[in-house]
Amino acid sequence: MSVLNSHSSPPQTRDEVHERLTTYAPAGCSQAVCSMEALVWLLRANSAVHEALNENLHPYGISLAQYNLLAVLKHVQGHRLPMSEIGARMHVTRTNITKLADGLEKAGYLTRVHCADDRRVVYAELSDLALELMGRIAPIQWQFNEMLWSDLSKEECRTVAELLCKLESSVINARHRSETNS
Repeated sequence: MSVLNSHSSPPQTRDEVHERLTTYAPAGCSQAVCSMEALVWLLRANSAVHEALNENLHPYGISLAQYNLLAVLKHVQGHRLPMSEIGARMHVTRTNITKLADGLEKAGYLTRVHCADDRRVVYAELSDLALELMGRIAPIQWQFNEMLWSDLSKEECRTVAELLCKLESSVINARHRSETNS
């Protein structure tokens, strides 16, 4: 990414990004230029979406990550899961889940309950306050998300989802190949 930040102002258009990457890419790396260009736009889009969703949640006093944790719990039977299961579903570390849960517990949105059969297992459980909050926020988040994607057709949205799913598989496979070659 430093290639794109090596000049006084970062490129803003697809053509500018492509030109800058082509200039700095090693010879014979046309696939690398394409994939790096896709990565630049993926990271920029991710940043823009993340920022917009966080801004939309700001009036409610929670972050996007906290909202996601609450949403995970809202959609499971009993509104509770082991903390490790939440981390797995959100693809984040135990440390991150613990920090998120700390803030949500302090705000009264969840409680932690030790498993009676195995004290090592800690459940996070939504409070009634959290269920009420999610009842208010969820429709707003759905509408806001729809607005964020309004410049894309349904088919384009499906294509983006399919490509991101395929990218995730490619990354997982590449990491696996890298581990087995080490």
